[in-house]
Amino acid sequence: MICNTKNKRIENEEREKDIDFLRGVGIVFMIMGHTGCGNGMLPHFFHAFHMPMFFLISGLLWKKQKTQTFLKKRIRTLLLPYICFGSIALLICWFCGDVTNKQIYAVFWYNTNNFPIVGALWFLTAFFIAQMTMHLICKLFRHESRRALSVFMITMGGYLASINGVRLPYAIPQGCIGLGFVYIGYVIKKYGLVEKFCQYKKSIALIASILIILSIFSNGYVDMRCSKYANVFLFFINAVAATMEGLYWSKYIVDYYGEKCISKHIIWIGQNSIIYLVLNQIVIMFVKKIIKRIPFIYNNLFIYALAVYVSIFVLLYILSVLFNNTPLKILVGKRATK
Repeated sequence: MICNTKNKRIENEEREKDIDFLRGVGIVFMIMGHTGCGNGMLPHFFHAFHMPMFFLISGLLWKKQKTQTFLKKRIRTLLLPYICFGSIALLICWFCGDVTNKQIYAVFWYNTNNFPIVGALWFLTAFFIAQMTMHLICKLFRHESRRALSVFMITMGGYLASINGVRLPYAIPQGCIGLGFVYIGYVIKKYGLVEKFCQYKKSIALIASILIILSIFSNGYVDMRCSKYANVFLFFINAVAATMEGLYWSKYIVDYYGEKCISKHIIWIGQNSIIYLVLNQIVIMFVKKIIKRIPFIYNNLFIYALAVYVSIFVLLYILSVLFNNTPLKILVGKRATK
């Protein structure tokens, strides 16, 4: 019995490394988008799934909790960082002398447009809404059919609000769309589909990856923050399929390479995804301002891009270590060390 429990714990730890690796890849894609890598094929590809992926992963990790415990944790890990770094962004703008009423309005109400510096914070309120709604649905309905119907109605409500220009605060429509992915992840976990999927041969997974990429490019441009979904049903299919493929290849990379070099760093990024999310745009702004002052780097596109990305990830790593080992961890929702 003790041996089985130990083996199960080790298996769960390995699975979390797979998921942390996938989270890390999602954060890398997010940073690439924030550095302004253009509107070409690459952002078309990763915008199709990299934000929905985080909602779906939360469903894969779904656990029953008491409402009070669940709410306290989500306030600490999602709303507290939102308030802290939204306020910090406003202070930076005020210090630079360019804070506007639209920016203040964005932080405290309609946070998907005009957000000062750290525009990615919309995700935190959307994620909070999706998580809390999922929790309430699970509490209110015991039958899976009623849960599924409730999720479908709320998700479609969020979609219809988005496409009809209904302005709701705190990324509520995005949170409703995200709820659909949370529930899909929950169902995948319930029926053990990840384990079954990961048993496929690499050749089949490779063919599936190619088909998913083709499907992504057959759909229009997607941007969850801006409520751009093109064909919404194809958006859901592509995002779920890409996430499952991502889990397959993440497991393969972690199993084959272990925690070495790049894979170890990507796992670290995944484990500290909130830190990277709230700080990346501040770091990007700082790095670009510094590098623009160095002509021989700024005037060479390749050297400029290399310098920007290396500087961003090095600084973010240093900051993530700093936040993890000082009282600053409270700002990103982590418990203070006693």
